[in-house]
Amino acid sequence: MNLCLEFQEAYKRLDNLCRDCFRSNDGVTEYIKQMEYVFEKGEESIPDWTRRYKTLKHLRYIRNKLSHEVGTLSSGICTENDYNDVIDFYNLMMDMKDPLTVYYTDCNKKKKAASGAKKSDKNKTEKHEKAVCSGQRDYSGGSDVKKEEEAQYLFSDEKASLNNASNAIEKGPNTLFVGEITENNDGKKSENSGLKGFFGKIKDFFND
Repeated sequence: MNLCLEFQEAYKRLDNLCRDCFRSNDGVTEYIKQMEYVFEKGEESIPDWTRRYKTLKHLRYIRNKLSHEVGTLSSGICTENDYNDVIDFYNLMMDMKDPLTVYYTDCNKKKKAASGAKKSDKNKTEKHEKAVCSGQRDYSGGSDVKKEEEAQYLFSDEKASLNNASNAIEKGPNTLFVGEITENNDGKKSENSGLKGFFGKIKDFFND
């Protein structure tokens, strides 16, 4: 078969494949348009982007010449390399290794990675908010559990201060705020820190 005719047959297959992929009657022309829409980004991320783009335009030029100009079928306008380029691009599309497929696959990966990072940040934020509400301080280096235990100890230890402080209301505001020293039946003295001591410890805990 004449090389030009073989080229035309191969080009028809490629054109039909592009029509099916883009649901467009423009075939290869539509593929070229899609490359032009994202040309700068594609050129930056896909090594052979520009070469493939120029090759497609050249193949379309030859096909138009063969289809619309008289006498071109018997001319040397089509070369073996042109024919091989059509076959090669068709195979790239079938293997999903053509420029547009590679470009959008890469975009989707980056989008998913960015979405995963945002989700991770959201989880960290939620964890931090829960930690603050429970008295846990957010530390790097895996000491969250230790700090949570310290916080729980702090708050459980100071419950007595709150109870003593509430009992001290009848004794006057100074006792409630500053605390008092009491003596039990054995003569041992104990200090109730009052609200001042309670909130002072909390402040020290979160500022250390």
